[in-house]
Amino acid sequence: MVAYFDAINDQDHRAAWELGGKNLAGDYRAFVDGLAGTERGTVRILGVEGNTVRAELEALQTDGSLKVFEGSYTVRSGVIMAADVREVTGAEGGLRQATSRGCRRLRPTRTAMRTGCRSRASVPVETRVRGSSRPGR
Repeated sequence: MVAYFDAINDQDHRAAWELGGKNLAGDYRAFVDGLAGTERGTVRILGVEGNTVRAELEALQTDGSLKVFEGSYTVRSGVIMAADVREVTGAEGGLRQATSRGCRRLRPTRTAMRTGCRSRASVPVETRVRGSSRPGR
């Protein structure tokens, strides 16, 4: 699954399509169009059970807003076969973040994106989408 998001972040849409995009979008053009407007993103694997991977994606948009998605992916032989993912960005433009004491509201800002507001239980997998270099490289 990480290879899928790496391909998207490297703007290698054809590779991402082959790694599961074809199972998630009606056609290739709709898949690529769905990625428009994203400046960069951070993917976190929240858990793995069998072929099911739970993950969260924080996607910083080119207009400065932050969209947060959470859900599960069914993966077989390194290819995403299906996904049940929803946007969880709050109605007030904040996101709900699980903590050991419950949930708290966060403002989706560039600062929140840079500081990596995350659940303590998550394992970060940092990636870029557009216009930024890969962390640690």
